[in-house]
Amino acid sequence: MPCHSRRGLIFFAGGDVISFGDSLSDNGNVFTLSGGLSPDPAVFQGGNRFVNPGGLTWIEQLLGGTPNTDGTDATSPQAVFFATGTVTGDVSVAVGGAFAGSGNLGPGLPGVTQELGAFAGAGGTISAEDTVTYWAGANNFFAGLPTVTSAAGAGALGQSIGALAVNDITQISTGAVIPGGGPGQLVYVTLPNLALLPATNAGAQAAGAAAAGAVLGGGGTPAQAQAAAAQAGAAVLSGAAIATGAYNQTLVGGVNQLAAVDTDTDFVLLDAASVFDAVVANPAAFGFTNVSGACLLTPSCATADFATQNTFLFADGVHPTNAGYALLAELARQTLDPTVGGATASGLAEGAFQSREFVAYQALGRARSYFLHSELPGVASSADLDPQSETPVGSSHRGGAFVEAIAGTARIGARGVTPEVSTDLYGLRLGADLHQSESLVVGAQGSFTTGNGSQPQLAFEPSSFAVDLYAAKTFGAVYAALTAGAASLDVANIERSVGVGGLVNTGDTSGSQFNVIGELGYKIAFGDYSIIPSGSVGYFRTNIDGYTEDGLFAPLSFGDRDVDAVTGSVNLRAARGFAIESGYQGRVFAGIGYEDFLTYNANDLNVAALASTAAASAISIDDPDGRGFLFELGAEVVLDDTFSLAADYTLGIGGSDTQSHQGALRLITKF
Repeated sequence: MPCHSRRGLIFFAGGDVISFGDSLSDNGNVFTLSGGLSPDPAVFQGGNRFVNPGGLTWIEQLLGGTPNTDGTDATSPQAVFFATGTVTGDVSVAVGGAFAGSGNLGPGLPGVTQELGAFAGAGGTISAEDTVTYWAGANNFFAGLPTVTSAAGAGALGQSIGALAVNDITQISTGAVIPGGGPGQLVYVTLPNLALLPATNAGAQAAGAAAAGAVLGGGGTPAQAQAAAAQAGAAVLSGAAIATGAYNQTLVGGVNQLAAVDTDTDFVLLDAASVFDAVVANPAAFGFTNVSGACLLTPSCATADFATQNTFLFADGVHPTNAGYALLAELARQTLDPTVGGATASGLAEGAFQSREFVAYQALGRARSYFLHSELPGVASSADLDPQSETPVGSSHRGGAFVEAIAGTARIGARGVTPEVSTDLYGLRLGADLHQSESLVVGAQGSFTTGNGSQPQLAFEPSSFAVDLYAAKTFGAVYAALTAGAASLDVANIERSVGVGGLVNTGDTSGSQFNVIGELGYKIAFGDYSIIPSGSVGYFRTNIDGYTEDGLFAPLSFGDRDVDAVTGSVNLRAARGFAIESGYQGRVFAGIGYEDFLTYNANDLNVAALASTAAASAISIDDPDGRGFLFELGAEVVLDDTFSLAADYTLGIGGSDTQSHQGALRLITKF
């Protein structure tokens, strides 16, 4: 669909909502016009809507209406046009039985064309601040399908009715009938597969029975009658499905063409067909126990309480129950306001940021470690933790290679509209360092990390390939360490739960990351102990590319997300060398510190509904807290002249329920 420049949340901005169509949006108009004869009081128990007693249509639920669980008629948030003549505020002009175009199943009652004329004739206007909803066409099929005798005829019927609906929508959007320039937003709805309706299935059974009777009456065998019945019933269902598909294709294609030239209106598609298909395929996931029967035509359901009635998808042979309408209302809510779903998927950049920060600080720790060892008993320098070496680091240019397993978990607490985001990370680092002089070390590492990230309605799998360079130099008791890194980021298997029937929308994206961290520290030696105060400043940049979801329930398009942050930290570490009788030597260390963001700049997250031509809406995401208070523990043990083994762990406790756990286990060899 083309994207228009109009703001995306017109529906929620206070303008009027005007509904045109048939019984699926009628809040009491045909009840008024028919003097209470429609909806059929014998079926709908005297109610004024085509829904189980006390229920509301989809648009009424979207507008905040509350059903009456006692079965009495609920108060509508929309005025009943043909009862009140109201043309301001939220109004329903939809009439049960209305055709797309002109006419109605009920003699003398209006179709959509007459609805438009009546609203204009009463002084109604539709302007850019208003939203119009349109759902019609089903009654045209109820009148036309009985005359269809072939698949081609069914397809042609669907196309012709679809063209009528497109013409209705064109009349509304261009302001050709109702003055005011046309709506800012026009919501239109596909028809569910009519073959799924209880009424259609009843018609198929009747056609089958008639065909069987004709065969038997002509002297045919029971087997021939059974075959004829099956063929006749299948033809009815197939014709309904073909006709509905042709209608929906014509409707969507025609509106897309209209949207390309009418850029003053945002067109919003609600794909009821796909949603109802999903419900019928897996009823229990949506809370239904019956998706083929008609509640109000089933005595045990018709006399049941409101909750029990809503375990049926259909109230009668055609119309949904309140629960069925609720699905469409939720689809509309998430499509009209993409920030509803977008906010649930707003943590991708922060999750990736956490992972890069972890790996980058591991590289910095590697650079720092060469100058933070305390003196071991009887050893000139324990910087390489090799008591057997005749050329310790202080006078040697020996390098070291290492392989390291890393793992961590982090959580950023909920803030503003953004839910809590958590990441679990694990990976492998390979690196090597070369002691360039008695006071300088430089090195490089490559790493691959992967893991899982989540928010309450989101799951994703971030992974990255990264290269980090590091260096450290001493100036007497002072040391300076520096690391710079870059990463290629992949975020796969993004799954966003829409909160309905277990449905998820999926996607994948990628990105890049860069960081630089500098640290200054001072080593104070006390025999076998060293105390090291230090401070560091880091710059981190994370870029997440935009992506588009796949899914049937209000899929979204997400824009790029860029995060630029500067971190600052202060730390106090203590280290002590040790030697045991077995000959192993090493060191242990502990530290405490504090880290927070000095600056944090991130663009808003732009989200748009794929089923809407409305411009993207921006979600402002509050800045997260930094890692907070840091508590470190670690140890390194010399195994022999070539190998040593090290492990470390850092706990971070920040504000707003922010917490992190990060650890590493590394095997180091010298060359």
